[in-house]
Amino acid sequence: MTSPTITDPPAGLSDRPLEDWTFELLEPLKGDRFAVMADGHETGYLDLLSVSSSREPAIPGGRIPFSLIFRSAGKDTYFPQGCHSLHHPALGHAVLFLVPIGLDDAGMLHETVFS
Repeated sequence: MTSPTITDPPAGLSDRPLEDWTFELLEPLKGDRFAVMADGHETGYLDLLSVSSSREPAIPGGRIPFSLIFRSAGKDTYFPQGCHSLHHPALGHAVLFLVPIGLDDAGMLHETVFS
């Protein structure tokens, strides 16, 4: 995979609201690269490693909670806990709350949770 260079959303791309992000939407994107954006410029990227779900909605009829695990490029590259703007070609831009959760052999792992 190569790192995308993205400074603005592609023409005609409408950002998908976070309310529409579901386990079923994100699960096929495992292995894809998300650009991390700041001030309209790419500052790094995260690879989506896993999408996991409890398979039980928190409230009847609600969205099934799920989490995303991302990996940054290299053990010295990470994004601090907080809100970060991410871009994916199929999803557009979204602001996610990321938490660094530790290192693996290839880089820092980050998690975001949807409930």
